[in-house]
Amino acid sequence: MARKKGGKKGRKRSLFGPARHPKYAKIVKFTTIKDARESARRLLREFKSAKTRDKAVRVKRVTVLAANRAEAAAKRRKLSKRERHQLRRIAEVYRKAADRMKLPPRR
Repeated sequence: MARKKGGKKGRKRSLFGPARHPKYAKIVKFTTIKDARESARRLLREFKSAKTRDKAVRVKRVTVLAANRAEAAAKRRKLSKRERHQLRRIAEVYRKAADRMKLPPRR
């Protein structure tokens, strides 16, 4: 049987693709651990002030994705020990922030 090519479901998305939500892309930073902490605090504030569950889910997803990106970036081969350590710590910061975000139950 012939398979269709392409389509939305058939395409594989990259972890480092273009930002789906530009607002949150401006908040998330990977430059220093201090910047990551600031960003995580801002995302936590956004999460707590979310009026809808959809927004809370979006903010948590952005935070988890930031942690995943930092972990993936830390696995690159051409990094110094310092850079690798820094990216792992940044991933830890975002992961802890995501753990603190408890979603309300679905209706």
